[in-house]
Amino acid sequence: MIIKKNNSSILIFTLLFMSILMVLVEQLVLNTNLHSYFSSNVINREKAKELALGGINLARAKLTANIYEIIKKLKVDKKNTKNVTDKNKEWQEFLKINLSHLNRWQVFKLDEKIDGFDGEVSICISCEEGKININEIFDFKKKKFKPEIAPWVENLVFTQGGKKTAIFKELAGFFIKRKRKLDDLSELLEIEELPSMPFFYDPPMYDPPKYFEEPRKNALLDIFTIWTKSDKIDPWLFSDSICGLLKLRRPEWNDSQTKKDIFEKSIEKFKVDLGRNWKENWDVLRPIYEKRFENLAGIQKILSQQFAPRVYSVISCGNVGKVKQKILAVLEAQNINAADFLKKDNKEEKESQKVPAEFIKILKIYWL
Repeated sequence: MIIKKNNSSILIFTLLFMSILMVLVEQLVLNTNLHSYFSSNVINREKAKELALGGINLARAKLTANIYEIIKKLKVDKKNTKNVTDKNKEWQEFLKINLSHLNRWQVFKLDEKIDGFDGEVSICISCEEGKININEIFDFKKKKFKPEIAPWVENLVFTQGGKKTAIFKELAGFFIKRKRKLDDLSELLEIEELPSMPFFYDPPMYDPPKYFEEPRKNALLDIFTIWTKSDKIDPWLFSDSICGLLKLRRPEWNDSQTKKDIFEKSIEKFKVDLGRNWKENWDVLRPIYEKRFENLAGIQKILSQQFAPRVYSVISCGNVGKVKQKILAVLEAQNINAADFLKKDNKEEKESQKVPAEFIKILKIYWL
């Protein structure tokens, strides 16, 4: 009897010990998997951040790609570097590279065999000259919007949940009370009457699923700007949201393929001073926007007369695994002549790769 009791006690103790051991092993495996998953996410997050930052430099390179061609031509005969390059041809090269991609995602995939890890960089370049400088269209001395833009602002309507709201009085009242220019566009969010519309721009989805339909939303940061130094807006560079407000054709993700011929024909007719008479010259841009000049009613008087873009905003998204990191940077082109670049002591040909850093300056960065 005693032996049987001891055997049963040992069995119970063994089962209890095994149960505790199984719980400990299970917890250890769970912690190990959790640590592994967490570590993997941390590593992917850092990689995604680096890709997002790298996307900004990629955008800088694209915005200065035409400068390389100018430098190459100037290097052929350094004695003639004082010659002024043809501005029409110079900007035509710029437009060929960038126009059909503005306000649209450009996607670049990374391969582990080539780049060290799998990932994706997406950039969307917009031009601030294609937006309205809200600081410049309001006269702080007279405490009212400038007469050339006032009619359009009065009719500016934002739609939210099927409800249309005009905010002309609210905008004017806000500036009258503030008495000075905005330091950042996010200060507009202080206007309580402003509809809860998106602040940051969301470009059209790249290669959307079949039958995917989602209404395009206008964004405050895509309508207004504070970074330009003029109250003018350039029709060549209209932002997506400005196109929406003016009821012009809006950018689509694949325009560089489906509308390639249309963009090329318009760019061939480009001239720096077309803006001297947009009423007569609008036919150059009509195939792109698919609307008549009359659709620009309200902002005709603030259309830029001279093509000279300087400030850009870039949304850059790094994607590694299931981790995404997104950044918005404001860039400004510097006043450096391509001919002056040749005067520097560049002993090696690879030094020309420094052009983007020389010509494009980062003004501000937002992590989204």
